[in-house]
Formats: sequence, structure tokens, C-alpha cells
Amino acid sequence: ISFPLASQLTRAVGIADPDRASILSMLRKVLESRIGKIAHNLQMEESWSREKLGVPVNNWMWDSMQTAHILDERNKYTSLDKQVFLNWGYEYGESVGPYKEGHPINNMLSCPIDELLLYGGLDSLFTLMLQKRQERILDSEDHSDSKKANSFWLESARTFADMEAEGIYIKRDYYLQLRSSLKDEMRTIHSKLMQSPEVQRFRTEVGRPPKLSDAGANSRDLSHLLFSVMGYQRMLSDKGHIKLDAAALKDIGGEFCESILRLRNLDKLSGTYISGFLLEEKDRIHPSFNLHLVVTYRSSSSAPNFQNIPNRDGNTRQLIRKGIVAPPGYRIACADYGSHEVRIIATYFKDPVLIDEMNNDNDPHGEWVTELGLDEFKPWKEARSDCKNAFVFPEFYGSFHKPIYEDLYSRGYHISPERVEQCEKKLWDKYRVLKAGHEQLLKFYERNGYVPMLFGHRRRGCISRNKVINCAVQGSAFHCLLWSLNRANARRKAEGWESSIPGQIHDEMFCYIKVGEESVIIPAISNVMENEIRQEFPFLSVKLMAEWAITEEGGSWDTKKGIDHSTIGGSDGEITY
Repeated sequence: ISFPLASQLTRAVGIADPDRASILSMLRKVLESRIGKIAHNLQMEESWSREKLGVPVNNWMWDSMQTAHILDERNKYTSLDKQVFLNWGYEYGESVGPYKEGHPINNMLSCPIDELLLYGGLDSLFTLMLQKRQERILDSEDHSDSKKANSFWLESARTFADMEAEGIYIKRDYYLQLRSSLKDEMRTIHSKLMQSPEVQRFRTEVGRPPKLSDAGANSRDLSHLLFSVMGYQRMLSDKGHIKLDAAALKDIGGEFCESILRLRNLDKLSGTYISGFLLEEKDRIHPSFNLHLVVTYRSSSSAPNFQNIPNRDGNTRQLIRKGIVAPPGYRIACADYGSHEVRIIATYFKDPVLIDEMNNDNDPHGEWVTELGLDEFKPWKEARSDCKNAFVFPEFYGSFHKPIYEDLYSRGYHISPERVEQCEKKLWDKYRVLKAGHEQLLKFYERNGYVPMLFGHRRRGCISRNKVINCAVQGSAFHCLLWSLNRANARRKAEGWESSIPGQIHDEMFCYIKVGEESVIIPAISNVMENEIRQEFPFLSVKLMAEWAITEEGGSWDTKKGIDHSTIGGSDGEITY
């Protein structure tokens, strides 16, 4: 056993001792004490402490990795060695590199103990040095908002560590069987493709069979098949590259392209989605949820990626979610915010018309369906969805009538470009304050070099007009859910709920609710999401709405149904759908 400790800027101690029991006992006492703790990656240290030592860490004070992300959100800037080099120009760890990079997981056991202890000691010392420097930066007047964001991120990292420890239940046998059946179908499709006349002609011309075995089919082979052998017209990207994506293959059509698309989908379903759930030999996965990787200050997930489960493809979504279940005596319950992006747009830009519409539960999309005449082409529900995604949101995020007209036309709405332009003028005549807010934000960004978010985060770097507006809204929208997640998790621990919150998908909270606790937990979390957050942050000028979907006891995720949380039954757990 070896580990480093540092409590002052001039000294770090690496500890290695054969008396494992006594060392671990003392270490547990330190970790459980009220002594303030700092780390570079709190979540990893917390997970290791719980898993290897059986105790949670008490009194986390700082996570220098999360603070590095708050101060510089660019990709791959948060690792400790990168931060040490950027701050002090010092490189270290070369002697232990061969034992930790590109080698078997346990190869660190072969590292000479003196080198290992030195490396660990430097890690600990540099973490403390980095924390002191970061603290001075955040204490400066220019970073008062970033200091608030940093405290928020520290609490959120603790919440995410709790979520990872809880874990999510899966039906492992179901995924094994599903993967096997998908592989069988892939082999059948591949065999049929290889026997097709088109492939036989390819063999004759090239002298070998094409590589079409998976989603990563050789692009040159597929290009030669489609455009030389089969004679289809090439479609080029804006940069002049031949397009072979799903949209291009759908445009070409035909049985051959349909088989290629199916092969790609099956490979992604089997590999990307299912294989991650089968990494562990048990019916419970513990995905990590990360806050230090996304430049827009949203979250990500890994090992496995719980946020990568498809949502738009109904069949794929059902297949994957069917294997994610509630344990006996529990229900899956998911909470998110209704019409949240529009509410944050109204809040961020302080448009009184949009604020009034949101506070009175008016539909900001429906009137434009009629104005544009979209309901003349498709049923109302579908037309409203297209109006929201192809007209209202693009306008709200900085687009304009020409590309919007082209998008609507591609969706089957054969209206005139003049009509789209007229509706655009009407929209901005209605939401004048929002339009002015766009220009004010863009000028602020040009003058200061960053986009301010509602909870103190700053998005820096060279970003487009649309992304300036987008990140201000979408980052802040996620932060509302994250704050609510922190508050709900703290209450869960303080009040001893048997229910848990083991997951989070972008703007959705994933819960296991103990049967019998529904009438307490759902109203409590709803109150956090709708009321407590607005009491804490008065700048949230628009009412927020929690929306819930829930399964039966022991149900799978694909069976969840929406509920009105104000109708939750009594302690018997009865739910009105």
C-alpha cells in the first residue's frame, strides 16, 4: 500500500508500510475527521475511499481539477500534470509513465517503490500548491462570479460521487441475449450483402470483397460500390468530401443502402450502447458523471456512458431502456423541467412578453404554426414540433429566415420564403426585448471575451454568434437541474430516505423511489425544483415546472408513464397516471 499526504507547501509524505491494517486504520480516521480535505479529482478519491477503505471522506474543501475547469473550460486542460506545466513549467512523472500508460491495469505494481512514492508525493504537493494559487485567483474582484460557480461545482462533484456509489440496476442476462440476437442479425445481413450482384461486380473489378462488416465499413469500398459499381450520383459536403452518412444513404435509397444503414445501427446498438452495460460481471452498473469535460459547463457520463442512451429512435430507446430496472420494492421515477429552455431564455434576456407567456402557461410555439401555415401540410402535433425546432428555437438562438425557410422546406412545408420572412418580422416585433438582449450579449462577449451564465460560469474562446446565445441558455438550464439535484441529495441524506438518486441525463433526474415514499419524495423534490430554487436565486423571474414520469414497482425504464405530481396518492404508493 502506498499513498501521499501533504499538509504544507514545502513537504509531502509518501507512505508505504507492510503493516497494512494499522496504516489503513489511521488513514480512515483522517478521512472521517473534520480536517479539511482537498484533491485533484474529488470523485475518484471519494470512490476509492468508499470502495477500498469502506468510509466516505468527510469535509471536502476543494477540488483543484474542478476549479481548473471553472477557470479554463477548454478540453484536456484539467489534468494535474497539464496544470503543473501551465502554472510552473515543470514536468514530472516520466519514470512512472511506462507503468501507467498503455500497459495492463495492474502494471503499476511493477513500478519501483521509490519512484512510486516520489511521484505520489509530487502529486500531493502540487495539488496543494495549485489549490493555493487557484484560491488567490478566485478571491480577486474580477472572479467573484467564478468563485460562486466554483463552490457550486464542488458541491456538485460531491453529489455525483454519491450518485456513482448508488449505482443503477440492469438485467444483465437480457443484454447478453439481446447482443447475441443482434450479432446474429448482423451476420445474416452481411452474408446477404456479400452475395449480392453489386458485391460480385466489386470483386471482379477490385479483386477482393469489400469491407462491409460493421458500422466502420471501409469508406473507399462503399464509395466505389455506390458510385462506380452501382452508378449513383456523388453527394458532396461543403468541404467537397463525398458524403456517406445516414442522410446521404437515405437519399440514395434502395435495398442495398437500407441494409448498410441497418448494419450500422445494429453495430452501434450492440457495441456503443449494450457493451458498456456488460463491462461489469454484475447486475448493477456505476457510471461516472463528470463536470470537468464539457466546454459549455454541462455534464457528461462515462464507464458506461449513461447519457448516450438514444432518445429519439423509439425502437432503439425501448430496446436499451428495457434492461434498466428498479430493484424490488422500488419504482424508477424521472424528473425534469417542462418547457425549460424557453423559460431560461425569458429569464436570461428579461423579455416581459415571454416572461408573461411562461408565467401564464401560454404556448410560445403554437401561434407560429398558424402564422406560417404549417398545419396545412401536417397534423397539428407534428407541425408544432417542427415549428418549435425549425422556426422558434432557431430564431431564439440567433438564426434568420433564409436557412429557416430551407429547413422547413426540407421537412415538407412548401411555403414561400416571403412568408417565413414576414413571420420572422412579426416574431421580433413581439419579442423586442429578447432581440435587443441578443445584441447586448454579443457586444458584451466582444468586449469582455466571455459569455456570462446565470450561476457564475464563463464561456470563453472564439465561438460563433449562435453559440454565444446557445451556451448562455443551455448551460444555465442544466445548472437549474444540477442545483436541484444537489439540494435533493442533501435532503435525502439528512432525512434518511430509502429512495435514491443514482443518475442524471442532461436535464433529467433519475431516481429510485421506495414504494410508500412517493407521497413524500415526489412533492419534496418538486418543491426544490419549482420553489426553493427561485427563493435561493431571485433572478429566476419565470416560474419553473417539474414534470415526472414513473414506472410500476420493479418496472423497467421503458415503461415509465407521465404523471401530474400534484395528484400523488397516500402512503400506500398509489399513483394516478
